[in-house]
Amino acid sequence: MAITRRVLPLVILNPYQGKWTIKVQVTGQGNMRTYKNARGGGVFNVELADEDVANKQFKSVQNDYEMTLNENSEVEEASNEATFITGTKFNFVTIDHLGPYVNSRELVAIIGVVQNVSPTMSIRRKIHNETIPKCDITIADETKKTIVVSLWNDLTTNVGQELMDISDKSPIVAIKSLKVGDFQGVSLSTLSKSVVVINLETPESN
Repeated sequence: MAITRRVLPLVILNPYQGKWTIKVQVTGQGNMRTYKNARGGGVFNVELADEDVANKQFKSVQNDYEMTLNENSEVEEASNEATFITGTKFNFVTIDHLGPYVNSRELVAIIGVVQNVSPTMSIRRKIHNETIPKCDITIADETKKTIVVSLWNDLTTNVGQELMDISDKSPIVAIKSLKVGDFQGVSLSTLSKSVVVINLETPESN
């Protein structure tokens, strides 16, 4: 469906506007999170970019605001519109430069060769007393340093298992939206919005 309404650039959106229409491409999608409350349901994050962002060749989303869609929102597939962005954009940080990001709100992206994949573990969370799957992968990057990345929930059962199956082939993995922590030094953990791409073709992977 072609968009006939006036489209606003993402850069001019702010919390004080009323109704608006944007034309964007989904450049990243997180995992679904479900809620165990009276209403139930679930939520997931998507990363959006418009043509202005694409032309500026932004490699990651650096945004002042985020938007939440509710029952009044309308989402239409712009099937007749030209595609202006291809694939997920990454802004990689090397392992030796992760220090300033420890315990900060800023998320990072890394790329490296998978050296080890741990078996899946079951971790019990204090919240809701639920058990969730986790596996750790060890990655080495161009700096010849290594770091442990913890994969959680669906990323464990899907990506973790895939990496386990091809671990003898030294796969290259790129991950964005990682939280940097200080567990046993510097460590990385995925979030619901994290995106993992295996054997991504980039200059860094070569």
